[in-house]
Amino acid sequence: MGGLIAMFKCPNLAQPLRHEETATSYVSRLTRYVGVGTPFDLCRDLGLEWQAIVRGEASQLRALAALGGADESDLNRWSVRALGGLQFQIGQDVVPNKTLLRSRPRLCPRCILEDLASGQMPYRRVHWNLLALRTCAHHQIPLIQLPHLEHTFGNYDFVTRVAACDDLIRKADRTAPPQAFSDFEAYLLDRLRKGRGQSPFLDDLSLTVIARMAETLGLALAGDRTPLGEVSDADLHAACTRSFRYLLGGEDGLLACFRRLQRDPLQSNASHKLDFGAVWIWLSYAHPTPEIERIRALVHTFVFSSYPVQRGTIVLGQRCPKTQVYSVNSAKREHGISRQRLVRCLVEAGAGRAIPGKRDSLILTRQIRAKDIDRILSHRDGLLPRWDAVALLGQSDKAFRLLRLNGAIRQHKDAIDQRPMYDPAEIETFLAPIFEATLTASTCPAGHVLLREACQRLGTDLIGATDLIRKGQVRSARLLPDGQGLDRIRVDPEDLREALKREMIPAMSKLAAAAYLRTSLRTVAHLIDEGLLELVKRGPSLKGFDFPAIPETSLEAFLKDHTTLGRIAAGMGTNFMFVMHGLEKCGVEAVTVPKGIGRYYQRSHLKDRAPYITFKTAKTVDWDKV
Repeated sequence: MGGLIAMFKCPNLAQPLRHEETATSYVSRLTRYVGVGTPFDLCRDLGLEWQAIVRGEASQLRALAALGGADESDLNRWSVRALGGLQFQIGQDVVPNKTLLRSRPRLCPRCILEDLASGQMPYRRVHWNLLALRTCAHHQIPLIQLPHLEHTFGNYDFVTRVAACDDLIRKADRTAPPQAFSDFEAYLLDRLRKGRGQSPFLDDLSLTVIARMAETLGLALAGDRTPLGEVSDADLHAACTRSFRYLLGGEDGLLACFRRLQRDPLQSNASHKLDFGAVWIWLSYAHPTPEIERIRALVHTFVFSSYPVQRGTIVLGQRCPKTQVYSVNSAKREHGISRQRLVRCLVEAGAGRAIPGKRDSLILTRQIRAKDIDRILSHRDGLLPRWDAVALLGQSDKAFRLLRLNGAIRQHKDAIDQRPMYDPAEIETFLAPIFEATLTASTCPAGHVLLREACQRLGTDLIGATDLIRKGQVRSARLLPDGQGLDRIRVDPEDLREALKREMIPAMSKLAAAAYLRTSLRTVAHLIDEGLLELVKRGPSLKGFDFPAIPETSLEAFLKDHTTLGRIAAGMGTNFMFVMHGLEKCGVEAVTVPKGIGRYYQRSHLKDRAPYITFKTAKTVDWDKV
């Protein structure tokens, strides 16, 4: 008998199943017991299928128990069984294949030597398959992994693999360092043996998630940023031991762990990604299952409340709804607070201490919370920042700007903080007469729309519309209980249009004025430049009426003292070229104008020269009307 394994031969096949032995290990022992070549040969001779036993198929395990004399329930309990979809039943739990080391045998060298010393063949314990179990509970030394064979099914022949690695196992026994069987590993072993029921929080998680969370949290607590695939088994064992007490505390324990991970919360460049390290990388790439999302929710909730994360930033798939923690720079940038005021207010609030000689700097003594910034933003009694003032008005930012430019709402500043603030009393003063002139109603007739929508349709501005409502000229206006500010008002757009038109002064566009004066647009422009015609805005903005026009009073004033060649020709019923040359021959002089400008005359001059006009016309001219 050489090496670790002797060749046992016995005509009786009956062989008892060892404690927590897997089915593949049992077949491996039977193979050596009866002296056949491989488990594949034994299964073929017994009418079994070796690959099916490796997969843990129930019918094959049942037949194997009957042939070998093993207890069928024990064989089923400790065999690793494939469930499909790369999921496996191991003990009382279900895990994915990446959680197991099935085809890469791992063992405790002292357990193997004790098996042999007792005259028994060595066998594979089911928990040696679990990747996260790295220590022997009995001998308190690390498990070792045997070299991997090229052909996968040969790796399940455990007795043969042990015999082939005789020297490796004996050397590992002599050199094995002590390694405590941790509480984390005890939990895993109990989970395999008894199932869930040990910890309310951990019982809701799969063994895969528990193991990966323990590893990554432990590495992060140690500040180890080595890629997870390059970390040694000893370091992973230490990491799980370090973090497991936090896992036992459930969600409260995890939050306590997160607080430990936050190394320097007062630094302006504090980074949750660096602090969480391996945990962050794992959660960033993990498949989004309900249990992963539950842990992510704990993480991003903690990050939002503990790090200076700007509103809108996405953390593990969740958008930050509101900044809860600020650095000095982020508060200044997001809210436009002057650094001088920010530092002064934070010192007054006890969040920092001033640096002598540097009025714009401070040393933080605690984190800057959202309530600190809210207090600073409302530092002037009763005044509002712009966005709150716009909301109180119930209109767009553009409408608010128009009111400010018109002087209805003023900006309030002080020497230190130049950020404008606004007095809500001024907004209420602006709104009060508008509301008083509007009929209060619970509903409004069909066709009524929001005041701002009506203004958009008609191309008019808010100021003009509210002026008309205040004067009582928009009879359709209704004040509803819902909404804020001017958003409470509904109007009929056509009624508002007619009210706007009634406010307009009688006027003509330049084109209409040119037709009325029977001259060219260029001449009208020249008359405007000379001050003989006036160009004004005819009234409130309104689509179709929003260009500057010439008032009828201005046209009448011009025609009182002047007239154009076109009007004279029309009054004479004759071609204007004939009239122009005829007037020249009779000594009637037009007003001197630049080249390209139509002729016009002073009426007084025309009346003086009328007796000398000798050319015949179709009509008698009334020099006061042409």
